[in-house]
Amino acid sequence: MPNVTFSDALLLLNAGEWCLRGGHDGKSIARDAMVTYATIEADVLRIECGSAVIEKSVDRLYAMVIGRDDPREIHITGPAMVRQQRKKIDGGGWHEVERKTLLFRFVHLGAEARREAVRREKSEARRLEEQSRKRRDEKLRAEAAAAAELRRRTVELSDEAGGRAKCFILHCDWKERHESKEIAEALRLVFDGENCPAIIDVPDTQSDMLACVVSSVAISAKQAQAAWDLYLERPWF
Repeated sequence: MPNVTFSDALLLLNAGEWCLRGGHDGKSIARDAMVTYATIEADVLRIECGSAVIEKSVDRLYAMVIGRDDPREIHITGPAMVRQQRKKIDGGGWHEVERKTLLFRFVHLGAEARREAVRREKSEARRLEEQSRKRRDEKLRAEAAAAAELRRRTVELSDEAGGRAKCFILHCDWKERHESKEIAEALRLVFDGENCPAIIDVPDTQSDMLACVVSSVAISAKQAQAAWDLYLERPWF
């Protein structure tokens, strides 16, 4: 919000829940001193903060409200003498110069509490999202490890059979039978015939994947690889 009149700023300060928190002239007053009353008398700004009283001529003072719909800070700026270092060409050293600066910073505790609640909510959302991401990553790593083990065992079975593996790829603990039927139909296409071993449900760890010899039907290593590739292409994980 742009600069406002002191009347608007005083109305807000007198509404309650405002405290003084810093500023060039405010640092000498106890931090978080609550504003009890604010007014202008004879062109002098008077603000009672806790046990202290601020009195400042309104000449060359400006008030600014931060937060258009939910005012959360009021800044009062004006001229003040501040220390500044001279350039070396001017002899160096420190001297005081007049500069427009933030004299008093008032914070609305209610708005601050709301901001803190929003901050905590966002922080919790980020934490939950990070947890979810880690779980997804762990699941993907576990599936990749299981898939690698399945591939290794499939190759071993193929080698043991002299290049002809009697193997069948299955996922343990299928919750729905129709998923098993879908795999059986897909493998029948790969094996190009009706002599496809039936799906076997194994009530074991859900994520456990196996390559099993389930019948005497001879499947070549090439066909086993084709079955493996088809298995990876389908969203069965």
